[in-house]
Amino acid sequence: MFGKLIKHEFRATRRLVPFIWLAVLVMASLNLISSQIGVKWLSTTSMILLVLLAIGQVIVTYVVIITRYYRSLYTDEGYLTHTIPARAGSLLGSKVLTSFVWIILSIVAGVTVFLVILFYFAKARDASIGDIYNEIKAIVGFENKDVIIASIIGVIMVSYTILLQLAQMFFAMSFGSQARFHKLGIAGPIICYLILNFILEMITLAAMVFVPLGLELQLTGDELPVQGSLKLVNEGMIYLHRNPDTQNVIIGLGGILFSLIAMAALYWGTYKLIKKRTSLR
Repeated sequence: MFGKLIKHEFRATRRLVPFIWLAVLVMASLNLISSQIGVKWLSTTSMILLVLLAIGQVIVTYVVIITRYYRSLYTDEGYLTHTIPARAGSLLGSKVLTSFVWIILSIVAGVTVFLVILFYFAKARDASIGDIYNEIKAIVGFENKDVIIASIIGVIMVSYTILLQLAQMFFAMSFGSQARFHKLGIAGPIICYLILNFILEMITLAAMVFVPLGLELQLTGDELPVQGSLKLVNEGMIYLHRNPDTQNVIIGLGGILFSLIAMAALYWGTYKLIKKRTSLR
């Protein structure tokens, strides 16, 4: 049943999102062609539109995901959804998985746009993307292995951020759709999300500052490339306030630990709301 739910979710959301990527692809192709043949005004115009599309397609993807979640569970469509012999965990899991995939693909589309822009500026300098890549590595003092490690960390952090965002949005949609909030309409879930996001941001910031766990970045050298080292320390970012003359940087890890716990709690709460407190409009 879980597999069928995933297929259904992809079919329900594939009608709009891929068309946005097609528009990005067409504009990227137009930019590359106009750059090659030397039509400057068309190249500049398509570049601006490409950047706007790159930003817009991520926003539209989130809107599609949120709208799909709300309509399939808390409007008339929800009556059909809840007649399916599927557990609440399967319903939630299928929506999280498909949403995660769509967002990742939208980010990939955005990265592709960035590469097109990079190619544009590289061509203007009579250089290649490889040349610019090597210049950036030289500035930050990275070797190829460092780039690989940084890329892996980046992928992990992006995935973590997406899952945390989905946890907040889905919980807010479910909590704000309870019968007690029906008189607020769609404003109920929106208000719930804004309040929830504010509270989590404040607690996360406090945890980064005060929880005694962090990464200490020790920088050496006054010229580029700057060398440095990382080590785990029993200090939060409050250490920087207590020691204003230090040249080291403390990155508080308490916020990450708290947000992981909060994310698990939000998904659990959403599961409970779908299972026991479904209230259709």
